[in-house]
Amino acid sequence: KNEDLRYNTLYFYDLNAKLNYTMNPFNRFYISSYIGKDRFAAGGSSWGNSLLSARWNHLFSDKAFANLTLTGSWYNHSFDGYSPENSMFRLTLLLRNYNLSYDLTRYTRSNNKINLGLNARYTALPPTRLDGNIEGIPILIDSSRSCVQLLTTLYAEGIFDLTAKL
Repeated sequence: KNEDLRYNTLYFYDLNAKLNYTMNPFNRFYISSYIGKDRFAAGGSSWGNSLLSARWNHLFSDKAFANLTLTGSWYNHSFDGYSPENSMFRLTLLLRNYNLSYDLTRYTRSNNKINLGLNARYTALPPTRLDGNIEGIPILIDSSRSCVQLLTTLYAEGIFDLTAKL
């Protein structure tokens, strides 16, 4: 038995799922998810992320439609440290994102395209944690504040073919 390999771990997994539902010719719903977790350690590091997305697509006509989308993502990372003196510690980081968007698309008679939309994104970095012991001395650092950001966007875009009649 090799003592140097006692903390080694290796695995990777990913899981995807998607569900589509057509309510009627004008309304469709989509739900997608992703979950992944990886651990690659000669001492210990693991990370994982998850994503969930829900979208409602509404057709106003054959030239105009809208999408309402809600997404959430969660990322986790931890790092385990070991030393020959039996010192151990774990650093844990988290990141959270939530997004809501509403997008309108309209095609004109001349097949040009107009996009309008608004978006709100909330990002949170929850408190970071460091715990363990170094040479027998217990340590605990637990930040008490989260860092958060709210970003809102309003946009308009036109895509025009200026050479169609040349």
